[in-house]
Amino acid sequence: LTVPLALHRGSGREPQAGNEILSGRYACYNVYEAGDGRWLAVGALEPKFWAELCRRIGCEDLIPLQFASGETRSQVKERVAAIFRTRTAAEWFEALRAFDCCVTPVRTISEVAAELPHPANAAPPPGLGEHTRAILSGCGISDSELDHLEREGVIQ
Repeated sequence: LTVPLALHRGSGREPQAGNEILSGRYACYNVYEAGDGRWLAVGALEPKFWAELCRRIGCEDLIPLQFASGETRSQVKERVAAIFRTRTAAEWFEALRAFDCCVTPVRTISEVAAELPHPANAAPPPGLGEHTRAILSGCGISDSELDHLEREGVIQ
């Protein structure tokens, strides 16, 4: 949110989804649906990444059109979208992952959780007040004081 926040603070203007440099205005920084209905995120904002992406997907002619405007910009986005629809997200990721072109599949929360060792096996967070007595006891508060605080509704 650094760029949208800076824009807002500098101009007072609310950023517009799909019409800002980092929210889909350009083909080089956008999300695209793959042939299997999954999505790919493209973050090839720097010219070297955009050029590499264009080479890898077979459209080098789009390299100079990275920041095109108007109808040309729409045509570039549609052409890239059409290319990404020709394979699954996994196939695209495998084809592009070894190159500096900033493309990654958009994962679901359950996919992310399954890949991370800590959250996948973690217990749920404690309930409100579940550990209050243990923590306050560790701070030296006596059981009788804790009972009083509970009766008064200060703690749960």
